[in-house]
Amino acid sequence: MASEQPTTTIGAPTIMENEQPTIDETAPLMGERRNSELTALERDEVAQRTNLPQTTFNMINCFVGAGILTVPFAFRLAGYSACILLCFVAGLNWYTSLLLGRALDTAASLHPEVPYRSWNMGTLAKAAFGPVGEHLIRVIFGLELWFALETFLVLSGISVNLLIGTPESQVIIIAGTIGGLSMCLPMRTISLTSSLAIICMVGGLVALIICGMGRMYDHPENLVPSAEVHRTFDLERSPASLGMFLYCFSGLPCLPGIRSAMQRPKEDFAKAVHYAFSYSTLYYLAIGMLGYMFFANDTRRSFLKDLAPVPGEGHSNIYGYISAAAAGLFALKLQAGFPLYAAPILDAFGLSEAYGLPTKQVAVSRVLFCAVSIMFAIFARNQIDAVAEIMGAFLTNSTSVLFPIAAYCQIMAKKELKMSKAQKFTNYGLMAFGVIYGVLGTYSAVNGFMYGRSIAVGQSEAMYVLKTPTAPIAAPAPSVFGSPASQLPAP
Repeated sequence: MASEQPTTTIGAPTIMENEQPTIDETAPLMGERRNSELTALERDEVAQRTNLPQTTFNMINCFVGAGILTVPFAFRLAGYSACILLCFVAGLNWYTSLLLGRALDTAASLHPEVPYRSWNMGTLAKAAFGPVGEHLIRVIFGLELWFALETFLVLSGISVNLLIGTPESQVIIIAGTIGGLSMCLPMRTISLTSSLAIICMVGGLVALIICGMGRMYDHPENLVPSAEVHRTFDLERSPASLGMFLYCFSGLPCLPGIRSAMQRPKEDFAKAVHYAFSYSTLYYLAIGMLGYMFFANDTRRSFLKDLAPVPGEGHSNIYGYISAAAAGLFALKLQAGFPLYAAPILDAFGLSEAYGLPTKQVAVSRVLFCAVSIMFAIFARNQIDAVAEIMGAFLTNSTSVLFPIAAYCQIMAKKELKMSKAQKFTNYGLMAFGVIYGVLGTYSAVNGFMYGRSIAVGQSEAMYVLKTPTAPIAAPAPSVFGSPASQLPAP
């Protein structure tokens, strides 16, 4: 009689033979049982997990990421119709985030041998599509998050350069080093930095409003801003705008890691997604519409450059301090998102403690990772818009749209659960859109990156110009008698 073969788990990390989980990972840590009824081990586990507000803060910090400074520029490309594109992209990622959570729960019920909190994008891909799918999706979402980190570093360099004048390359080196050190923080501590990041976002929005109002109205009467062209719709540049909006939500692959750190993942994950997307969508709309309204066709790739006062602007010292403060706030916000993006990248390639690597090897991996990231960020800092477009068109589109839908459909089929006709139509329609846009958008973005065909952004420097004199009122037309009609005698 053949000996029984050991069961192979779906993904790493796995439970070794004769090793038992210390607590039931499929159950909420804080549920019907009171805190006094928990064991000491369970109370310690609860202390390391995040509650609903903390999870929401982490999700917001992921979704309002590096794309935050390019949103007004995306509006400058597509015009005010970018509101529709942004709402579409936000709704699409909102939907796929919920599908991702359902797919993870369903896959966990199919493979109870895998610890519930060990599920991530890679293990879900293996459960749905096998080992080849796992390797492919790990590479794609690892590259996506890595490109997002690159923009974190580049935009941090721009922000600090505007704040204190330090060269961008030096700031990138410092930011990358600090980011590498922050990867050692537990998720609960990271949630505190995420809450501070949200405060920085609000402060940056207030600074945008103050500086924008100053640009529009605080100047001599004989001057007007040089850029005042607003468009409603620009078909030619709308695909680039759409790619940048997709890139704004590039943090979706971070959700499994955030979810695994929750106290009540089954009960609270969907709630946190709803709260995070509600805030993120409204924030992006406010930043994009206000930035474009204030700076029009002069909106830069990073709107922080638009906040600085220009010659002729009143109270320039005050606006200078406010724009500098905004640069500092956004630099802190970008820095707070570094560990949320970096940890899943190393995890995707098996370079974390979860895969049994010794601490020294993990530390060396982080050092090398940060060094490569810093060097690439310095090299690509002048092509940030093209990088964002490439990410949105291919990488983010693949991991945030195509993969969650495809994995959900495949897992449902393996579980022998049927989807409604409306759900099938929605899922397959969105997948078709993702494939078509991925091909066309990637071709356009790669073309722009390889050949340097970056998009013109208006004046080389924002300024005021003299107001066009009002045309004089025309003299009254002469009457048939050769004298002005106003001079004719009254009847």
